[in-house]
Amino acid sequence: MEPTPAIRGAAAELAARGVRAGGFAAVLVKPEALHFTLAFLGEIPEARRGAVEGALAGAPNVPPFTAGVAGLGAFPGPERARVLWAGVRDGAAELTALAGGVRAALRALGGTAVDSETRPFTPHLTLCRFRAPAALKSLELFAGLTDTVMGRCPIQEFVLFRSILTSGGARHERLRAFPLAE
Repeated sequence: MEPTPAIRGAAAELAARGVRAGGFAAVLVKPEALHFTLAFLGEIPEARRGAVEGALAGAPNVPPFTAGVAGLGAFPGPERARVLWAGVRDGAAELTALAGGVRAALRALGGTAVDSETRPFTPHLTLCRFRAPAALKSLELFAGLTDTVMGRCPIQEFVLFRSILTSGGARHERLRAFPLAE
């Protein structure tokens, strides 16, 4: 699922500004690549793509909603951050329910990286990955952004993407969109 260009720009700028100010070694996600991940499937052979699409088409989902992107966070936490992310406030429950339906459908199918996922779902946009664990708590720029609002976007579908790894970073190819329940 993709946020609006305005949200992508605002979120990417906040991340870039904080990484520069803190002198962190990090790989920033390009604004055009920012997206909400409901589930990571891992490597799927082309022969199984139809089965994956069938499972996703039958996944329980939610009616269209609006997601409000606000605040920053870090995985696994701000003291030893490996990932900086923008959070979802309004629409977080709907996004979490949608992710739960998608993950349940994929687990029933079997044979994806979702099978071994044990962490609870946190609705977010990944903004950057730190090359080494970073202490963000002491960096005022990041610590003061927990309430920064980046915008709101309508969510009317979820998308199956293929990640293509290149020397310039990952590129995401849309394979199929699945409209939300009406």
